[in-house]
Amino acid sequence: MFEDGWLPLDLLAEFADHQTDAYRIFSHESAWIERFGNDVLISGRDLRELAELQAGLRKWSGFSIHRIFTRMLVHAPGSLNIPVQVSGPANESLRLTVREAGTIYEVDLGAGYSTGLFLDQRENRTRLQRLNPKRLLNLFAYTCSFSVRAALVGADTLSVDLARKALDWGRRNFILNGLDPSMHGFVAADVMEYLPRLVKRGEMFDVIVIDPPTFARGERGRVFQVEKAMRPLAESALQLVTSGGAILLSTNCRNLSPFDLKHLAQQAADNVGKCIRTEAPPPPVDFGGGLPASTLWVFVE
Repeated sequence: MFEDGWLPLDLLAEFADHQTDAYRIFSHESAWIERFGNDVLISGRDLRELAELQAGLRKWSGFSIHRIFTRMLVHAPGSLNIPVQVSGPANESLRLTVREAGTIYEVDLGAGYSTGLFLDQRENRTRLQRLNPKRLLNLFAYTCSFSVRAALVGADTLSVDLARKALDWGRRNFILNGLDPSMHGFVAADVMEYLPRLVKRGEMFDVIVIDPPTFARGERGRVFQVEKAMRPLAESALQLVTSGGAILLSTNCRNLSPFDLKHLAQQAADNVGKCIRTEAPPPPVDFGGGLPASTLWVFVE
């Protein structure tokens, strides 16, 4: 079942040349294997898939693997989706650092569904850095990976997320890269409630990142559904972005394709009287056969 989808070995050298050791080495729409440093995390829907992927990994052997972890992909995150170590030295820390284009990030292989770094956003983080922003607004910032890349090219960054622990993790990522987190903004708040305050204050940013969860509960039990929220988010962002600036819209919701994002972005632009052009980037090279997040770059003219 999983004969195809393995990363070509020549791409390993390319990733190494770019100082990157966090990427997918196998990608399928229902299962995948991710490299984090010299550790590997296998994700599958059941024990049969996990066993098959372990066997395939032994045949692929693209690099010397230190530890192997497996986890079950479940609809409702909980104890079942916490990674389990199946090989390698025991009792070592589950926290480790990885590199992406020379940038250092902390990941946690015991953190549950997400390790702290979404690998399908790698090219978007690189593109953000090439935009050389002066001021970045990072919404649903999680561990602030976009903020770190922007700060490394001199941007002032404001990272907003409801989870204080995630923002503390983000501060550690800043420190790992020689950046002073006290020189940047970290706000623990419900994005849907915080954005109108930024608009009212007349704040302006030249790049805004919007990468929300598909579903969440905000402050006071507010239900967040990305299908309903993305257009209002885009409208608010268009009021906060400078002329010539850019907005990244991204979601893992399978009901929102890049085409859908383009449609709602245009509706949002029409509603606030802005002229935009959009670009949907191709999937990352290590996600062939997989399902990366739907992504759209919106450029304000």
